Amino acid sequence: MNSSKQTSGDVIKVWDLPIRLFHWGLVAAIATSWTSMKMENMEVHVISGACVLGLMIFRLLWGIWGGSTALFHLFVPSPKTLYNYFKKASPVNVISIGHSPVAALSVIAMLLTIGFQVLTGLVADDDVYTTGPLIEYVGSEFSEWATGMHSTNSDILLGLMALHVGALLVYKLIKRRSLVKPMFTGKLTETDVIVENPLVVRPLMVFLLTAVVSAVIPYAIFNYL
Repeated sequence: MNSSKQTSGDVIKVWDLPIRLFHWGLVAAIATSWTSMKMENMEVHVISGACVLGLMIFRLLWGIWGGSTALFHLFVPSPKTLYNYFKKASPVNVISIGHSPVAALSVIAMLLTIGFQVLTGLVADDDVYTTGPLIEYVGSEFSEWATGMHSTNSDILLGLMALHVGALLVYKLIKRRSLVKPMFTGKLTETDVIVENPLVVRPLMVFLLTAVVSAVIPYAIFNYL
């Protein structure tokens, strides 16, 4: 996608509706997974895990053909982008919407960690409550390893989420600006700035088809495989 510039008004669109639904849906699903695990309610844990899998599939697909601020080829920062970011090479009145390069790395780390958590859960066996739906496709040694990593990785994921929340709080204190509100509204307010690469949204039908595919795959895995 070619870069373009426009002078902003008071309101700048940053996040499309699909990515916001994904974000808060993932927050709810992970919170449910963690709570159900602590309460040893594995039936709910499996359901919430299936929801996380569906959401991760959606994010993968939306990162390929979704809204411009969600696209991975625009989302992942290059070394040059990171260098310019730390050197503050861009004019102060020019902003690039979406995640900053450092925030992008943080989000990528969380997505990879969540993805790993889901994949290990699919073949885990705790010998007490339940087994993953794909356990019969792997050996017992691999399943045992995956079960251990599923537990260990959950602690890593909690740490990354704590860092994420902490970074939001620090940004709020230093910049006097909330990064949480735009994830609800999809918009932020700026004055006298030039916006690089303004948000490009996709048709509703693309979102609906992506959502259907993302729901069908985990349903099939948990019910038919």
